[in-house]
Amino acid sequence: MHRHFHRWVIALWSVVVGSTEPGCSHSGGSASDLGAMETGHDHEGEVLSEACEHMAEGPAQEVRASPTGDPGAPSVATPHTRFDATLVAVDGGQGGDLSYAVSRAGLLWVALSKDVPLQITREVDGQSLTSEEVVAGPGTGCDEVAWAAAYPVEVGTVRIRLGPTPQTQVSLVLELEAE
Repeated sequence: MHRHFHRWVIALWSVVVGSTEPGCSHSGGSASDLGAMETGHDHEGEVLSEACEHMAEGPAQEVRASPTGDPGAPSVATPHTRFDATLVAVDGGQGGDLSYAVSRAGLLWVALSKDVPLQITREVDGQSLTSEEVVAGPGTGCDEVAWAAAYPVEVGTVRIRLGPTPQTQVSLVLELEAE
């Protein structure tokens, strides 16, 4: 029943934002395609709708986080994909690093399936990024997303640090709302 309700919400949302197709209206494109949407749309709502859809239905890709500070952090830059991340032992519990190559400046939305600490840093200089917006619980629009945050990013690679947490696995969906 939850799946049917989820599809109904996506279909309704598609009508509200003017799309004629329910579900992922950006299939086959890249996450940076979100920047091409018409102005006047509720970009946050569209991004969260995408995150909810992909968190619930995939496609999914398994990834193992690298130990914190490891230069070989695996990429989670495939658009419209849920990444099921296995966390590794770090100081204070489980965690690890992932990477995301930013092709266009904008807001990088990171949606997580569990309440796991998250830090985003620029690889070029290690500068920590501050989220511009955080949405948690019912505000995300679905049960599969525990919370989501938007980080302003420039072209380059960012490091996504998860943990420390007692969790051993977390799923995440990343969507770039390009300028």
